[in-house]
Amino acid sequence: MIGEVPIGRAVTRAIVAALCVAAGMACIALLRGDFDETDWKVIATSLLFALVSAMAGAGLAVRPSHPELGSATFGASLAAFVLAIADRLERAERSAAVPAECSRLRRLAAAAEQSSS
Repeated sequence: MIGEVPIGRAVTRAIVAALCVAAGMACIALLRGDFDETDWKVIATSLLFALVSAMAGAGLAVRPSHPELGSATFGASLAAFVLAIADRLERAERSAAVPAECSRLRRLAAAAEQSSS
């Protein structure tokens, strides 16, 4: 029979899992001999998830005695994680769009140069 898992145990498991992912990714990168951008992104996201899990767990743990504080802490933790991931995705989208735009401008400049000669 599956019982209810205490908040502390669930938060501890989430933190340990996130830290294991970060450590595993770091080990793989070290064995390969280099850290590329993807490695850093996975490690940073895993560490951020561990931090947010700890903060959200603290908010959930205090909810029975201080419901407003607990809910605010949990909500702020969740919002911080979502905003950080959204910012990272926006930056990735912007950086992917820049080379495509530069390539397009180079083609237009080359076409203009050929038509002027």
